[in-house]
Amino acid sequence: MQVETQQKKVGQFTALFAVGAFLPTVGDKEAAAGLAEFVSGGRKVPIDTYFIDSKSAAFLQAAPEGKQLCENLNFLGGFGIREIHGLTVAYLIKHATLAGLLRVTLCPDTLGRNRRMLHSSHVKLLRPITWTPRVAWACRAGVVGSTRVARWGEGSRVRPYVLATFVLGHRFRRLRQLRGGGKARPRLRATAQDQGVLRQQLDLKTPYGSVEVVVLKPTVALERRVPSVLVNVGCYYALAETLEKAEGPRYISLDCAYIIWRATGPIEEVADLVFQRWQADAAVVLDWLGQQAWCNGRVGCHGYSLLGNTSYATLAASHAKDAPKDRPLVCAVVPVISFSRIHPTVFVNGQSLAAELALRFIWLAEVGLRQGRQGGFGFLWNMFRFFSLEEWPGLDSALAKRPASEADSDLWGRPNVLWRGGQTARDAANPFWAEGRDVQCHFADFREPPSIHVIAGWNDMFLAQSLQDFQLATQATNGAARLTIFTGGHFGVVVNHGVQVADNTRQWYRQNLIGTSGAAPRAAVRMQLIQEEENGEEAWLECDVWPPPSKPMQFFLQEKDAGLGTGLLLPDEGSKTAGALSYVYDPKDPTPYAGDGWLNLQKDGAQDQRSFESSRLRDVLVLTSAPLQQPLEIVGEVSATLYVSCTAPECDIIVRLCAVREASSGSGSSEPGFLDRILDTRGLGRGPSVNLCEDIVRVKFQKDSVSRVDISVGVTACHFRPGDSVRLHVCSAAHPRWLRHPLQDEKEDWLLGGSEVGPPATVTLFADSEHPSHVTLPLRSSAVRSSM
Repeated sequence: MQVETQQKKVGQFTALFAVGAFLPTVGDKEAAAGLAEFVSGGRKVPIDTYFIDSKSAAFLQAAPEGKQLCENLNFLGGFGIREIHGLTVAYLIKHATLAGLLRVTLCPDTLGRNRRMLHSSHVKLLRPITWTPRVAWACRAGVVGSTRVARWGEGSRVRPYVLATFVLGHRFRRLRQLRGGGKARPRLRATAQDQGVLRQQLDLKTPYGSVEVVVLKPTVALERRVPSVLVNVGCYYALAETLEKAEGPRYISLDCAYIIWRATGPIEEVADLVFQRWQADAAVVLDWLGQQAWCNGRVGCHGYSLLGNTSYATLAASHAKDAPKDRPLVCAVVPVISFSRIHPTVFVNGQSLAAELALRFIWLAEVGLRQGRQGGFGFLWNMFRFFSLEEWPGLDSALAKRPASEADSDLWGRPNVLWRGGQTARDAANPFWAEGRDVQCHFADFREPPSIHVIAGWNDMFLAQSLQDFQLATQATNGAARLTIFTGGHFGVVVNHGVQVADNTRQWYRQNLIGTSGAAPRAAVRMQLIQEEENGEEAWLECDVWPPPSKPMQFFLQEKDAGLGTGLLLPDEGSKTAGALSYVYDPKDPTPYAGDGWLNLQKDGAQDQRSFESSRLRDVLVLTSAPLQQPLEIVGEVSATLYVSCTAPECDIIVRLCAVREASSGSGSSEPGFLDRILDTRGLGRGPSVNLCEDIVRVKFQKDSVSRVDISVGVTACHFRPGDSVRLHVCSAAHPRWLRHPLQDEKEDWLLGGSEVGPPATVTLFADSEHPSHVTLPLRSSAVRSSM
């Protein structure tokens, strides 16, 4: 009624924004019944409505990233910035209240004065508003205001006001979650000491441009030769100064020289030559190092992510067949959440394109960490958008277009050679990739077997490549390589385990670079167990080989409620009656993902899937086992065999394994009963559902036939307690982590084609005696031992 009343007064408007206590309070049965009528479909919300709620803590906890309750009714979530009907909307619920919001009324005539006022109050104007439709801002008590917003500079006689919301301070919520609780952690940053350190800075010319090199030496280098620790930050220009101050003193204290370098020059010599120039740059630095009287010829390399990749390149350059005799040898390497080659990850082993990872990474090289861009508000704003927003502004719209190769121009205004050339030349054997862009180290022809310690994360995007690197390193070093796997994703390993990683790296150097300590006895493989930690204690496992021996345990899929897209996981073959579950994949609205983000901090690692499961009824199947009666531990590779048909000739199939933790005794809700139906539309229960591993496979289908799909779901090491359950997701997209399949015409290339996406496809999963779809879990064997 309030909407209709306001529209009669001011005319039609496009959207409604509600703040305050939007949801019914406990005991307000009349209001609960009224809202339930809309949610159940009995009545239709007349206008696009977006709300945040200051009172319902349970609702916020269950759907922190937002949720669509029904058509035209959307909960925005805890905090964020979204583009809604062309308007940039910032919102924040602070401690379940709106105390963290500042509402400021702006007028174009007084924009300058208000901007100065905002800056003096430490409030940043995010961007000029250039929205033209009508908007209404409302609260539950009544409409606050409505207007047509003119563009700045329009010559209207009376310029209307805009009600804008600005956030006084932004908290890196996901970063705090990764750190966990309030437990104090040792600081990673070291303090540089002026005494005892000799610093030198120089520029070296390389075949691909130039590099800026900083050398830190201990004073003992004036008296004797010392080993060196080399770090190449590559295109991440802004990291060099940070690492010099944070890491340099650590290795100076070990009587090692610390040498760090970065690529300099125009963007064509840096962002367009990512990966391709690493080995050539390393060869120049190594040859310079070999000419220094204080160098003893022994080198160690380490680094996270890209810096681990450059470490592999330095390793290969030091052992090159055509290397001069005085080129120092890399004898100790510690790549962390990293990779020796990039092609298998970017193209998901030929099954898709890791679009979000590729574009975020290249953006850092093009814009985020470029030379000359690391200062001022622009840099802070770029870093805020990159790390603090779940949805990177502009990414969805850039990838919605075809061909996808033009997304680079949309995001940073310049075509990038790696992004576009990689899509045109997708075969790893193509010269585009074979000439230095893919493989940085072949793990062969070492002049002296190096000591390699691979450190990975269970939810890291490079886990599969890290495991392959470890296996190759083991063969090349006669079993001398080591593997450590921590819990967490790409950022989670850094935040939660950074101190342990730094300690492991220094110990590795003491043993294999400096020689000041003997090799500590340990198994070849150490793995942190994924579990519900009690008292914050970690559990570790160890074994002698990867993959470890395991005993297969199968759960068979069975239909439960076809209308809700839910099914069962049974420890036997279950019902002999025919059963099937179907979902609809629409490339215009591709299934998103929650958790295991690839270079996306806000979606990094394992996350609660409940909001995702309840909001994607149409395009995600969810199958769950009964609560386990006995503890269960799985270690190794998870696989699945599915029998599937599809109305499209080709489509992607994604399988995701989750652990459903038993709901705590204190999880009872004081919210109205209808709220349970909103939060848990599928009736899955209250226990947190946490993603463990997943993978994608591209399948060609024959019309009116069922195809058998075998897929490796990924690797994990997880402990299930009695009362926990095993859960499986089946869908056809995890966009934009993996670029959605466009269901294009068969005659057109899926990446380079420019036509519109195809119509939605219906995917049917069969589960009966003739089509025994099942998932196979690797039960922990006696070969996997508990470790301290």
